Amino acid sequence: MGCDCVFVEETLGAYLVAREQVIAVLGAKIAQAQIGSDEALVYLKRIFCDNARQFFGL
Repeated sequence: MGCDCVFVEETLGAYLVAREQVIAVLGAKIAQAQIGSDEALVYLKRIFCDNARQFFGL
């Protein structure tokens, strides 16, 4: 996740909005039985943690 934030408060705001949107989309997918809750948790972990770790070699 990236953005052109100047201040740390903007970064937090961008993160909170992104988190809200991703949770809404995954929640809709679960409600429509397109994915399970365990799969949704894997996606959340990848999006907000593991992808950056892998990309930056952390």
